[in-house]
Parts: sequence; C-alpha cells; structure tokens
Amino acid sequence: MGYTLLILLGLIVVVVGYLALVPPNLSVLAAHALPVADYGTAAQRVAGLQADEAAIINPACATRLFTHGEKTAKVIVFIHGYTNCPMQFDQLGQQFYGLGYNVLIVRQPHHGLADRQTDDLTNLTAEEMVAYGDLIADLAQGLGDHVTITGLSGGGVIAGWVAQHRADV
Repeated sequence: MGYTLLILLGLIVVVVGYLALVPPNLSVLAAHALPVADYGTAAQRVAGLQADEAAIINPACATRLFTHGEKTAKVIVFIHGYTNCPMQFDQLGQQFYGLGYNVLIVRQPHHGLADRQTDDLTNLTAEEMVAYGDLIADLAQGLGDHVTITGLSGGGVIAGWVAQHRADV
C-alpha cells in the first residue's frame, strides 16, 4: 500500500511538472488586424458601439470619441483601468483633442455597467481583451495617420499587448 501511494504521488509530481513547463496554447491570443481605412467608417463603427452599449451602461461610462470631423495627423486611444470606465480619461482626452488629436476612449467589455453591484467583470476573458485590443487599433487607423495607444492598469496591459502584436500602432 505504501509503495503504491509513493508511485502515485511521484506520477502526480511528474504530470504537474510537465504541465507547468509546457506553454499553454497562445494561438487564440494572436492579433487579427482588420484596420479601418477611412474616417467615415471608423466614426460610424464608434457610433455603433455607443448605440449598442447605451442600454446596459452607466451613462457616465459611455465610449467617447472627440473628433475634428475628419482623419487627423494623430489619433490617441486611451484604455481605462480595470473596474473603471472611459470617464477616467475624459479630461486628458479633452486636452489631447485641444492639441489637434482625434481621441478615442472605448469602454472595455464588462465595464461601466448601469448595475454597479454586478459581478459581470468575473466573465472577462483574455480572448475578449485581445478582441478589444484589435478593435481599438483597427478603429484608430481610420481616425488618424499616426496611432498612439496608452492605458492604465488593465488598460496598460492591453496597450502593451497591442504594441507587441500590432505593427500599425
């Protein structure tokens, strides 16, 4: 009995060690760039996002687009922090808008909901964060010639992913 238990424990240690050394399948976290080519399409898609989120979010947490009505030389995308919403970058976004930038602040999935007591953030997945990163990078291409993406907290992680995986940013 003791010898069998020792073999079983040894086998468990080997399996756990192997799983710890084998990298997970990260192909699901690869970038899928579909850049928006023109300003009109980008603005229309942002308006669609705003319309889609209107019924479920706290109005203060709406996606923001500060635009000069055309593609500008520079666009900056701000990604709010984990548990926060686009309002976090409202004042800074206005300052960059004043400097001639188009400014995009898209609400992250599961954030800024009308029900502030929800636990919906527990449903956020890495795949959703990757899709969000691709979305904002794609939209930014239609809003400005030079794209800058920055973020805070969890938004900084997404900005880092975009910088690592998207050569167009």
